[in-house]
Amino acid sequence: MKTEEKLRVLVVDDEPEILDITKEALESEGHTVFIANDGPECLHVIEEFDKVPEKKIQLVITDVRMPNMDGFSVARELKKKDIPTIIMTGHAEIDERQAEEIGACDFLKKPFGLEELSNSLDLAVEQMKRKIAAKPADLDYEYCRLPIEFFIDGTIKAEDVFMRLAHDKYLRVARAGSPLTKDRLNSYKSKGLTSLYLSKEFFASYVGFPMRHAHQANVGREPLSRTKKLQMLRESAELCDKSLRIAVPLDLFNEAKVLTENTLHLLMEADLLFEAIEDLRNRSEKVFAHSLAVALYGNLLVKQIGWPEPEKRFKVTVAGIVHDLGRRELPEGLTEKRRSEMSNDEAKLDEGHPSRGREFLMHAAFVSDEVIQAVEQHHEEETGKGFPFQVPGAKIQPIAKVLHLLDDFLDLCLPSPYGQAMPVNAAADVLCAGRLENFDPLMLSSLMKIMGVPVPEKLKVTKTASMG
Repeated sequence: MKTEEKLRVLVVDDEPEILDITKEALESEGHTVFIANDGPECLHVIEEFDKVPEKKIQLVITDVRMPNMDGFSVARELKKKDIPTIIMTGHAEIDERQAEEIGACDFLKKPFGLEELSNSLDLAVEQMKRKIAAKPADLDYEYCRLPIEFFIDGTIKAEDVFMRLAHDKYLRVARAGSPLTKDRLNSYKSKGLTSLYLSKEFFASYVGFPMRHAHQANVGREPLSRTKKLQMLRESAELCDKSLRIAVPLDLFNEAKVLTENTLHLLMEADLLFEAIEDLRNRSEKVFAHSLAVALYGNLLVKQIGWPEPEKRFKVTVAGIVHDLGRRELPEGLTEKRRSEMSNDEAKLDEGHPSRGREFLMHAAFVSDEVIQAVEQHHEEETGKGFPFQVPGAKIQPIAKVLHLLDDFLDLCLPSPYGQAMPVNAAADVLCAGRLENFDPLMLSSLMKIMGVPVPEKLKVTKTASMG
C-alpha cells in the first residue's frame, strides 16, 4: 500500500472467506483489523471501542448484502458518527443518490484483488487527512470538472473518475480496470448529472502542464490562501456566464468555459502567476474579462481549425488568460482608452505591454516557450505593420495569430474598456471590410463559422499555419 498510515479497520461481511482474506491483506501492511459478521455486530463493536479513545475504529469496510442489516444501513449509521466507509459489492451499481445518502468514500467491486483493496484504502486515508488538515471548501481545489459528454464520447480516458457530492465530499465512481460504461454514463446524464471530476494532477498530466515546475515557483514564499484562489475561480465562472457568451451554441460555450476554468485552476498552482492575474483583475475588471474571453473563444477556434489535441488547446487557453498581463504596469486609466485616443507617448507605452508580458512570463518555467512567444507577438499583423517588432505573417507564432484575431474581434462584440458591444455580424463586417489583410484567413473564416456568420467567398480557404 502507498500510505504509511496505520489504521484500526473493521471489516463487515457474512462470508467468512471474504473476512479472512481481507483481514490478512490489511494486517500484512500493519493495520489493526477487527471483523463483524453483520451490521448489528459492526455497530456493537464500534460502540464498545468508542468507550476507549485510543481504540476507536477509524475505517469500516462493509459488504452490501448481509442478513439483519444491509451495508447501506450500516453506512448511514457510520455517517452520523463521521466514520469513513468503503462499500464492497458484487451486485448492481450504486447510483449517485445512494452514494450521497450513505456517505461512502469508495466502492470495491467483488471479486477484488490486493491492489484494488490497497487503492481504496489509500483513497480513504487521503480523504481523511484532507478533512482534518484543510477547510472543507479546500477539497474543491483538488479536482477539475469536465462535461459528462467528454467521458461519453471518449475524449477523456481516466483511471479514476469522481462525482462531486458536496464541497467536502468526492466519490470515486470509476477506477483503473473498471472504466465507466456508456450505459452507466448515459444513466447519470438522464438523471441530470452534467459533470464528472478528475484529480487536478491527472488533468494536468492530460493537458501537459508541468505541475512540479509550478510548485517549484512557490519555494521560499509564504503559501497563499486556497480559499482565496477558489473564490477567484468561482467569480471567474460567474463572469463567463454573465457577460461572455456570444452567438455560439450553449453546449460549445460550456465546453470551452469549463476548459478555461480548469486552465485558470492549474495556473493558480504558481502563486506568482495567481498574484499577477489577481492584480490585472483589480486594475481592470474589463481587461480581465477580455482575457478570459480570448482564452474561451480561442479554445473553440483552434478546435475548429484542426488543433483538437488537449495539449494544443491548453496552450492556447493559457495564452489567452495571460496575454495582457503586461498591461498591469500601464498608468491608471490608460487601459480604458482606445489607441486613437492616446497621445504618442501613451501609445508607445501601450505598445510595450506584449514585451513586458513576455519578460514576466520568462520567470515562470511552467509556461511553454510557444505561449511566451505568442504573448509577445499577439499584436503583430500579417502585413508586418503590427507591434512591437513589425513581424510579418510568415514569422508570427500561430498562437499569436489566434490571440490577435480574437483580441480585435472581442473588443468589438463584447463590452470592453473602450465601449459598448456590437452584434457579431457587424463585428465580422468591420474585420472583413477594413482589416482583412491583418489576419490569417482560415482563422478568420473559422471564427465566423463558430459565430454563425456567413463566410465571404474570398475567405473560403483550407490551410493555415500549423501550431507544431
